[in-house]
Amino acid sequence: MNTLSKFIRSGVPVLFLLCLLQAFLCVFLCVEFYKTNGPFYDSLSYHLTLASIVDKAHKEGVLSALGLALHGSTIFLPMATGAVIGPFVSGLHRSLGVWIQFPWVVTLVLSVRHCLIAWLKIDKVIATFASLLFISIHAVYFFDGGLPDFRMDLLLYLLYGCSICWFLVALESERWRDWLLCGIFCSAACLSRATAPVYLSLTMLALTVIHLCFFGTKKVRTTGKGVGIVAITVVLCSGWFYWINFKNLYYYYVIWNPDANAHLRLSESIRHIQFALQSVGWWVAAGAVMILVVAIVAGVLQKQRHVLLSTHYANKVLKALAVGIVPVAFLVLRGAGLNPFVSMPGAFGVLLFLLVCASWGLRVPSPAVRWLVVLLALTTACASAVAGVVSFGLPPSSTGDVNGYLTLAERMEQDARLHGKQKVRPCVITIGAFTGRGLMSVMLFDGGYRLLDGLELEKNEIVFNMDWQFYDPSSIVEWNGLPVQGESERIKYLAQQAQHNMTYLIAPDDTTFEHLPRLYINTVSRQLRDAILAGGTWERVGTDIQLSPQERFYVYANRGIAEHALSSHF
Repeated sequence: MNTLSKFIRSGVPVLFLLCLLQAFLCVFLCVEFYKTNGPFYDSLSYHLTLASIVDKAHKEGVLSALGLALHGSTIFLPMATGAVIGPFVSGLHRSLGVWIQFPWVVTLVLSVRHCLIAWLKIDKVIATFASLLFISIHAVYFFDGGLPDFRMDLLLYLLYGCSICWFLVALESERWRDWLLCGIFCSAACLSRATAPVYLSLTMLALTVIHLCFFGTKKVRTTGKGVGIVAITVVLCSGWFYWINFKNLYYYYVIWNPDANAHLRLSESIRHIQFALQSVGWWVAAGAVMILVVAIVAGVLQKQRHVLLSTHYANKVLKALAVGIVPVAFLVLRGAGLNPFVSMPGAFGVLLFLLVCASWGLRVPSPAVRWLVVLLALTTACASAVAGVVSFGLPPSSTGDVNGYLTLAERMEQDARLHGKQKVRPCVITIGAFTGRGLMSVMLFDGGYRLLDGLELEKNEIVFNMDWQFYDPSSIVEWNGLPVQGESERIKYLAQQAQHNMTYLIAPDDTTFEHLPRLYINTVSRQLRDAILAGGTWERVGTDIQLSPQERFYVYANRGIAEHALSSHF
């Protein structure tokens, strides 16, 4: 009974309940958002891959689904989770991504709590509720990349935070079990985001150097053993994935990826600092600063100013700075593309730094200080959640209208039935707020279409083959992968393939071209549309369809294609 009572008083059940409430809120936001909005381009492949894995787990079992999760992927753990829970999931829902990330939200809160208590020696009650700040950052409620969405940037933030917490604890405790836990969390991060080894290795190297600078050669042996435990654990638990998928990972990050290979000037890439701060958000930043102010007042009243001059305090401050600076500095110096989500791990360091600075006044607080900090933490978490809900009520410009997607699918289905076709293949030649993968996503999750196998959907005995390889390359690397040379020859080649392989062409009107983002396919899509339609067998079906405020599309039917041609690949 004493153990149970102690567990309840620890605040851990309260933390779990608050995390659960946050998860339900994010599920609600996800469901409400997709009632009116189409999906985000960057999240599409994750949602569709997860759907395929869950569907395969239903049909063929967990082992087959795990094989699909491993094949040609840049991530494994989230998809493997989908494979394991797939047989118990009823239907395909985008909100499944929330529950796959939820355990790691809880794990981060508990890891931060332990770190604040064991490493910073902060009062347990304060540590319990201050840990809420780390899962209340604005990035958790992002339209794209937050908890209501499903992509790996937030998951990297969660697992980066867990790994760093246990590394900091292990450096001080020198217990093998803390090193082992750190290694396990690092492995989970590496299996969830292929960029994790870079972030973690650079940050942990910086932390190790700072640690040895303060404690000298007497710590080299024990620290070296600990880091060795972490490294061996990571190699054993996640090294196999990188070995198996080396070619795919090398292609994705070194050859194809436009962001990783942007090589921006320093004056441009420095914006990653701004992105990291945006991930924290105004409410959480203000709450953390207010806690720091309370700590400063408490520290002065408690006459704890001597702590500020201690080497232990300076050591911790420098380590917290490294946790925030190193991942962002890597992106800045690498000249990485201005993807606002890849700087998210830096947000963890910002909050950790503020709490480290506050730690000297929060070790033995008075009851008034303790409950004031608890009130500030809870108020901040609630305010950030409310701000997140409000942001979901603002229509984004980067997604299409879900009703437009559904209208487009219904038009193709009705035309196919009218002309006696049971199997069709649409072709999309642009990437904007409306995308081809977005069409597949809406048909699958919102349109009542059934996933058959791979890229085929079925409804009312009409099968849609959604394979339009090479028609929507976002990178010039994909465009160069066509089996012909020269831009005009590639356009001619794709026009010929469309003539023989595509049932429908979904193409924008002339005004829409002016609003498309500067992805590679959009620079040639007007010429490609005209070349395809010049084939002479294409007929416009119905009027234009509004897919976003700036994007209108027409559906064209290929009246000269035989249905058996759809089995071919190019």
